[in-house]
Amino acid sequence: SYVARLHAGLYARKSQHPEFARVLLVTAADSSNSAFLHNWQCAAARLGLDWAVIANEDTTDQEVEEDRVLPAVGDEMFRLIGLGGASKLKNIGRNKLMMILQIMSLTSLDVVFSDADNVFRSDPFAAGVSLGDLIRAGAYDFIYQPELDERPEDGYISPGD
Repeated sequence: SYVARLHAGLYARKSQHPEFARVLLVTAADSSNSAFLHNWQCAAARLGLDWAVIANEDTTDQEVEEDRVLPAVGDEMFRLIGLGGASKLKNIGRNKLMMILQIMSLTSLDVVFSDADNVFRSDPFAAGVSLGDLIRAGAYDFIYQPELDERPEDGYISPGD
């Protein structure tokens, strides 16, 4: 996809971070999370990051710069959003994974996905920061942060750490 290749590199200034040339930062958007998306994009821009947005609705492109939009494949997600039930939320999650796999298979890029309600306070890809260092190591196929129902016990270590 043109959009994915355009924004690959994690940073707006691609030449300053050539080690990330084949990595794409992605978030997802729909009408239910437009405020989150706005905050996420402001924080990412402040850190000098570059990204693309999976558009779960046809109208998402009204809230996102056109050259950042990756249209979701399949049913529009707005039919699932707000209808309630865990199965609908699971479908939205599955759609994100399907889109990530599609981006990876069509472009051969690595993908870092961040939900729009996960805002970076500091640069997560800087040298000495765990996510950036894990990507630089090139030894992982899949890195994720589990979503826990409650605060973990002191000393909790996430699987894979």
